[in-house]
Amino acid sequence: MHIQTKQTDQLMDQVAKFIWEFKIGDNIKYNHQILSCLIEKNESGLLNKPIAVTAISIIEAVLIDLVARLWDATDHFPEGINHETKKLIKEELDKKTSKKKRTDSEGNTLSYRKLRNLSYREVVAFYSEFKLLGSNETLYESLDKMGHFRNRVHIKNYHGNFQRDERLVFTNERTKVVIKIMESIVDYFETNYSRPWR
Repeated sequence: MHIQTKQTDQLMDQVAKFIWEFKIGDNIKYNHQILSCLIEKNESGLLNKPIAVTAISIIEAVLIDLVARLWDATDHFPEGINHETKKLIKEELDKKTSKKKRTDSEGNTLSYRKLRNLSYREVVAFYSEFKLLGSNETLYESLDKMGHFRNRVHIKNYHGNFQRDERLVFTNERTKVVIKIMESIVDYFETNYSRPWR
């Protein structure tokens, strides 16, 4: 069972249509290049763990980027989100901010709110609450489980995620599912969340 992913240029053509923070886009490209290299060298399946962890990190970056867009850009909400949902999203994101202060070039202290660093689970719960990836509950459950899967980067496995033996955790089948979900999320975002100026 050979694992495959899209070519980096193909994936990045899609990402460029919806990514909000361009440095996240650069980092997605870098990580996808790593992912492609790992997949190419994964004849034995021994590299499934870094492949899965990298792919889930790409998923998280894509999901977080839209959350930042929804917080930052009042006039750039994707078309499919109605006015009432926009209001509810803004209210929910407002709860996930903290007060910050900075000094401007003239020495004035300015107060502002900044979206705090959300955990993977919080982001998945946010997407599920507002059905930002459609109404497929199985997808949200899979994304949540993938967070536990990625946390197996910690060898001790304190929380008892999946089997105790990592050789039984990072299988070809699970790794293929992660890659498939990563690519389907990029496809979904290209179709549904492209920026207005595409």
